[in-house]
Order: sequence, then C-alpha cells, then structure tokens
Amino acid sequence: MAVIDLPVDPSSPARARLFVCEQLARRCPPEVVDSAALLVSELVTNAVLHAGTPMRVNVSMLRDGARVEVEDGSHEMPEPREPNTAEQRGRGLLLVDRVARSWGVHQTLDGKAIWFEIGGLSPRENERGSIALARADR
Repeated sequence: MAVIDLPVDPSSPARARLFVCEQLARRCPPEVVDSAALLVSELVTNAVLHAGTPMRVNVSMLRDGARVEVEDGSHEMPEPREPNTAEQRGRGLLLVDRVARSWGVHQTLDGKAIWFEIGGLSPRENERGSIALARADR
C-alpha cells in the first residue's frame, strides 16, 4: 500500500491526483488511471471543503484494479444527494458512484474513510452497454 498525507490546502487535490497517477501508471490501463485521478480529486476536494482536517490517501493494488481510500478527521458522514441544475457543487459522490466499480464509507478512530475500487468491468458498465444495445435495436 502506498500512502500520502496531505494538508488542508487548495493544492491537495492536485497532489492527490499526481500521487494516484504515479502509483497506478505502470500497473493499470490509462483509462483506469484517469478515472482514479478524477475520483480521488473529488474526494480530496470534499475533505478540504467539508472536513477541514488533514487527510491521508491510500492506494492499494487489487488483482484486477485498485482501491483508493481518503481518510479525514471528521466523523460527519457524507450524504449523496441530487443537486439542482443551478448548483455548482454537490456532484462528487454521484460521480464516484457512476465511475467506480464500488465505493463506500466507514468510521475510523479519528474520523472517516471514503474508498472506491476501480478497474475491470463494473456491473453498471455492463448495464449501460446492454441499454445502449437495446436502444440501437429499435
């Protein structure tokens, strides 16, 4: 497992993206690396804006992808929601839900950890492919 500790700073999402890309570049296809970088950026941005505590990013390799976890010092659990079209924020967890193979959140002794797994063919990708094929057959 590779780990980086990050401060509450506007530069932390970019540092997290770079760290994840460096960890995954030699082991995962480019589309997995790009998706993981996008998702870790969302989670670290949420930690900076909402937790307001230093954070830790963990990257673990799986047999068919990777698991990325962002720990922060807030015990407040995130609540996914449907933002209205006028809101500029509030889509991070929806994005994680759409792109990641799986994701979740759990309490830690010092706060919480939000994680996602990426790589391989997710059930959602398979469903979207089936829907696209069904529409093309009409």
